Amino acid sequence: MNKSACDYIQLRDVQLPVPIYLRTDAWKRTNRPQPATFSVRISYPATLIALAAENDTVGHTLNYGTLYRSIESAIISSNKEAVADENAEDPTKRPSYSKDIVDIARTISDAAYKVLWSEIGPIERDKDDPIFKDSWFTGKKEEITVDLHLPKAILRAERGLYCSLITRERRFREHVSMDYDLTVRIEGIRCACFVGVNPHERKDKQIVELALTFRDSKEGYLGRMIPKQYQTMVSTVAESVDKTSYKTVEALATHAARIVLVQFELDEVTVRVEKPSAMAFVAFSGLEITRTASFFGVTHPPA
Repeated sequence: MNKSACDYIQLRDVQLPVPIYLRTDAWKRTNRPQPATFSVRISYPATLIALAAENDTVGHTLNYGTLYRSIESAIISSNKEAVADENAEDPTKRPSYSKDIVDIARTISDAAYKVLWSEIGPIERDKDDPIFKDSWFTGKKEEITVDLHLPKAILRAERGLYCSLITRERRFREHVSMDYDLTVRIEGIRCACFVGVNPHERKDKQIVELALTFRDSKEGYLGRMIPKQYQTMVSTVAESVDKTSYKTVEALATHAARIVLVQFELDEVTVRVEKPSAMAFVAFSGLEITRTASFFGVTHPPA
């Protein structure tokens, strides 16, 4: 059996029937449920998918229902840890409300990973079976991608908070480690300001829409480059942009990047600025920049 590329099993655009709990909601209140949708994509040995197709049986593939129920159960268990017990007499025994969107994404990823190996682990075949020559096994291609969307997480972000987490297992001799590619994005930050070089753009404020993106790719500790104070950061950026009067979106984007990197002690941010009203037949016109703290002459202490 020739080596083959990975196949993928996925659940897309899942509307969770149970709410999730983060550190705070859009109004900075603790212990408030909010809606979420997610997608999960799991790499799977192509040889096993081929066997399932050849025999027209589910014995060699991953059960979608099991995957969904396992994720739902993990979310419910996570909620039990997050929701304070109002009857607890000892405040120190109550949850600390420390969860953020990255923690939720990891909960989903961990649940999917357990299902993956619960399905593949019981395969009763000789170690020399050609199936194990699949590149998924030989190349250690276990990979799980979770896309999570919280549409109402941030008050000034109309399209909400997004998180994309890619998890890969890496093996070296007896050591197993997890690699992560993490992206957190805040979409639809709407502000009203003076921006543009045309005479009519200097007379009235126009709506501009910002997006902030943060990335982290590391082995081991996850999320040190990701902001924890989403609501405060977005409010600070939006209120500052509302007061600006730049002629270019380049200057406006740099202004927003400076606030994020200097005031919130982050090392890198990607800022997108768009003007939906600038051109009659163009939905959005603008630009995207990526800046580091060093660009503004700032260094932050190690996390």
